[in-house]
Amino acid sequence: MTWSDRRNLAGACVLQAVVAAALRVMPIAVVRHRAARLRAAARFCLAGSDDRVIWAIEATARRLPGLSTCLSRAVVAELTLAPSPAPARINIGIRRLQGGILQGHAWVARGNRIVVGGREADAYTPMLTLGDPLA
Repeated sequence: MTWSDRRNLAGACVLQAVVAAALRVMPIAVVRHRAARLRAAARFCLAGSDDRVIWAIEATARRLPGLSTCLSRAVVAELTLAPSPAPARINIGIRRLQGGILQGHAWVARGNRIVVGGREADAYTPMLTLGDPLA
């Protein structure tokens, strides 16, 4: 593992912990708006190609059970992925489980391609796509 990979893993852990804590006390719109103001600092903590950023977010998620949720990973991905070729957008969907229980899931898509949280996204009905947090 390279030094850059280790740095990205540490950055992904810190960013997910901060976002998870913020999501527990603030609405997602507020978290995204405030986080967008710190985008440059976040991209410094979690830098490199989009593939390496996504790898670090997914790899740390498995090691932060209970802290790293699909929504916190989605916010971190939206915050740190490069804006081109298309902006990363958070999508939120739901599915109905046995007994009528609703379950939600968040994932990040760029264009028609799911980049974070995609393994489970097909089982959910998309309900909301979040736009630019600074708009």
